[in-house]
Amino acid sequence: MPAAVAFVTKTLAGIYSGIGISGLTSTLLASATLRLGASYLLARLSQSMIDTPSPGSQARELSQPSERPPYRFVYGTTKAAGSPVAIRVRGNILYACWLLNSRPSAGDFTLYLEDREVAHSGDPYDFETGATATNAPFAGYLKFWIGRGDQTAPPAQFLSEVPWTVSEDDLFKATDAWKGRTVLWARIDAGPQGSRNDRWPAAPPQVKVLGAWSKVWDPREELQDADDPDTWTYSDNHALCCLDALRRNPIEAYRLANIDIDRFTAAADICDQAVALKAGGTEPRYRVSGTLVWSGGAELEDQVLPLFRAGAARVSRVGGKISIVPGVARTAVSGLALTDALGSGLDANFLARGDDLATQVRVSYLSAARGYEEAELTPWDIPGAQDEDGGAPRVVSFALHLCASATQAMRVRKILGLDLRRQKTLGLVLPPEAVQLVDGSVVPVSFPAPFDALNGTYEVTSIHPALDLTGQDGVALRCPATLRIVDADQFDWTAATEEEEIEIVEITESAGLLQPEDLAYSVEEIDNGGTILTQIAFTWTDPNGAEVVQSFEWRARVEGATTYQSGSIAQGGGLEASFIIDPTKTYEISVRAIGSNGHTDWVVLDGVTAGLVLASVDIAAEPARVRITGTAPGLAAFDGIRIYRGATDDFGAATALGDVIAVTAGAAFDVVEGDATAVDVVTNGGFDADTDWTKGAGWSIGSGVATHGTGTTSDLSQAATLTASANYRWTFTVSGRTAATVRVEIDGDTTALGDFVNFNGLAQGTLTAPTNPTDIVLRAHANFDGNVDDFIMVADSAEAIPQGAAYFWAVPVTATGSEGTPSDSFNLTIP
Repeated sequence: MPAAVAFVTKTLAGIYSGIGISGLTSTLLASATLRLGASYLLARLSQSMIDTPSPGSQARELSQPSERPPYRFVYGTTKAAGSPVAIRVRGNILYACWLLNSRPSAGDFTLYLEDREVAHSGDPYDFETGATATNAPFAGYLKFWIGRGDQTAPPAQFLSEVPWTVSEDDLFKATDAWKGRTVLWARIDAGPQGSRNDRWPAAPPQVKVLGAWSKVWDPREELQDADDPDTWTYSDNHALCCLDALRRNPIEAYRLANIDIDRFTAAADICDQAVALKAGGTEPRYRVSGTLVWSGGAELEDQVLPLFRAGAARVSRVGGKISIVPGVARTAVSGLALTDALGSGLDANFLARGDDLATQVRVSYLSAARGYEEAELTPWDIPGAQDEDGGAPRVVSFALHLCASATQAMRVRKILGLDLRRQKTLGLVLPPEAVQLVDGSVVPVSFPAPFDALNGTYEVTSIHPALDLTGQDGVALRCPATLRIVDADQFDWTAATEEEEIEIVEITESAGLLQPEDLAYSVEEIDNGGTILTQIAFTWTDPNGAEVVQSFEWRARVEGATTYQSGSIAQGGGLEASFIIDPTKTYEISVRAIGSNGHTDWVVLDGVTAGLVLASVDIAAEPARVRITGTAPGLAAFDGIRIYRGATDDFGAATALGDVIAVTAGAAFDVVEGDATAVDVVTNGGFDADTDWTKGAGWSIGSGVATHGTGTTSDLSQAATLTASANYRWTFTVSGRTAATVRVEIDGDTTALGDFVNFNGLAQGTLTAPTNPTDIVLRAHANFDGNVDDFIMVADSAEAIPQGAAYFWAVPVTATGSEGTPSDSFNLTIP
C-alpha cells in the first residue's frame, strides 16, 4: 500500500471511543462507502496530474501525413496545426490539402508555413480566385485557399490543373471537397534550386493557421437551434465549449435529454464575468483556446478533462444527467444545514501527508502573447503548505494547454493548488431533506459535540437518494452521500497582489539587422474622378546601411481583424508606402526589414485613423427636437451627421432618427434634429414672474413656481391660440406635493382633459384640442398642495422626436454613407 494511502482514514468511533453519541449512531457505514470517500480524493489527485501533450509536440504529431488524420476540435482563437490529407506532385508543383478542424469554423485566418507568416493578396475563401502570397520568400511561389466548412469542391485551379482521370486516379475530383471540415489547400511552386531549401525547408511544409475557430451552440440565445449548427456562432466561452465537446464528440455524444443544460447555461454566464487585471481593465473569467484531439482508445471524460480543467471546472452527474461544476465559489443551499446522519453511521476520512499532498504548483499554458506556444508560470508555493507539512517540497504540475491567458492560468493554478489541500471528507447517510442536494452543492455541517471538530462548509461530491422499503429509523427516503470540505477563499482573486508579471521577450530573426525606426503616418485625400478616396501614407527610417537591407515589407489591417493588406519595397525604392482606407475604421500598420540572413521583427504602429470624429459635441433637449453643436472633422469625405436615439445607453441598440444633416467639413455647427418649427404655446411656463396667468382661488406665483394651497378646486389658466383637433404634448414638473392631484386641460366648446398627476416629478402626456380652443388650464384638486414648474405645451407632428426620456448620439457620416465614431451619449428628456 502506498504511503499516501496508509492510515488515510480514521473512523469517528476510533477518534471518540468511549464517548456517548447523541443524534449520530456509532455504527460505521459499509466499508465500500469508506473506500469511496478515500478513493475520491486520490482520484481527484491522479486526474489533476494527467499528462497532456504540449502544444509543440501536438503540432508535430498532427503535422505528420496519415491515412486517417486525427479527429480534432479547435476551440477559441488560436494557432492550429494542419494534418496533410492529400499531397500530389506534378513537376515542380506540389498540390496539397491539410485538415485544420474536423468541423466548420468561423475565421478569418492567417496562414503560417514553418512558423513564418504568409502575407497575401486576393481572397483565400474564394475557390475560384484564391489568395496569392506577397511576402518573401513565398511571393511568386505560393497560392492557397481556405475552406471554412461550406466549400462544395476543391479549388477550381486544382480541378483544371490536376483533375482525376482513369489513368491518374490519385488526383482530384469535384467531390474531394472535405465538406463540413475546415481545410487549407495550397499550390506550392518549388522555385529555383538555389533558394528552394530556404523557401521550403520541409516538404510538405508544416502548416499552422491562426484565427477564430469552432462555432458552438449557446442555449442563452433564442435564435440558435441546438440541432442546427448553421444557427450557431463563434464563442470561446469555456462552459459553452465544454458543452459542445460533450454533445459533438465522435466517441460518445450526449443527447440533450442527458445533459443538465440549466447548469451549463449558468456556468456560461459565470465564464463571461469580468475579472480585473493588475494593469487595468478586465478579462472574461474563463475562456478556451486550443486543439482538442479525440482518441478512440480513452474514456470520454478523460479526454475532456483538459478542457474542463482550463476553467478549473469538473464534470459532475446530477439526476442521471452529465453536468458541470464551475470554478467559482458557490453559495450554500439556502435554509439547509446538516446536523444529523441516519442509522448507518458516519465515516470521516483524512488524507495523510504523502507524495500526493502538494506544497508547490507548476503550470504550463498556451501563451497567446508568445504566438500560442507553450509557456510556464513561475512555480507557486501554496501559502503555508511547506511550513505545515515540513520535509522536502512536493511539486504537482498542471498542463493548461487549452488556456491562452496567463492571468487565467494564474487563477486556475490557485484554485487547483488549494484544492489539493482539501483533505477532509465525510461519508454518511443524510435524512430526506438532503434530497435537494446535488453534486457540486455547498452545505454547512453543524454536528453537536463531541463531533463539532468536523463542522464546516462542505461540497457534495456524490449523492444517491434512495427509498428504504423497510423504513429503518422511521425514514423511507435516505441519501447516501460523500462530502468534501470546501474553502471559498481558494476562488478569491486580488489582481493587485496575486497577479505576477509576465515577461515577453522580443526575439528578432536576424540579430545583426536593426528594426525600422520613426514609423509615422499622415492622411491624404484623392479625387478619383469626383469620388473622394481617403489614403494613409506612412514613412519610416532605416538605421541599417543600404548594403545590409535588401527590402522592406509592410502590412496593414483594421484593428482586431486577422487579414492584412501588404506590400514589399526593394532597397532604394523609398522608405514610404500608402494604402486606401475606410475613413470610419481604425488601422494598425507594421513594417520590417529583410536582409540576406533573415528579417527583423515587425515594428507596429496602432491607432491609425483618418480622424472621422466629431469634436466638442453637445446635444440638448428642446420641444419636439434636439439641438446639436460641435465641430466637424476636416475631411473632404465628410458629409454631415446623423442622430441616433435609444431607450438604453447602448449605441448598438439605437436607431437613426432621420436623414444625414449636412454640415461643412472642418467647421463649427449648430443644427437640430426633429421638428425645427415646433413652438412652445405656453407663455411664462417657467413662472419667472407673476404675469400671463389667471389665478384661481388658492393659486399663487412666486420664487419661480406656481403654488396651490388646499381648500378649493381651482384653475391656473391663460388664453392661447391653438388649432382644433391638433395633438399637443404637455410637460410640467411637480414638487412639494403631499396629497391630491393636478392636471392639464384645454378649454373650448368642450374641455380636453389630461391625466391626473398624483406624484412629485416630471409629468408628460398628450391632449387633442377641442373645437374652438381658447385656454390652457392647470386644474388643481381642492386638496392639492404642491408646486408646478417648467410647463411646456407644443404641437405634435410627424417630424417631432418622441416625447420622454432617451439617449442620443451624434455620428459623423461620409458622402458614401459610411459612419464614423459616435459621440458620447446624452441622456435627455424631450418635451
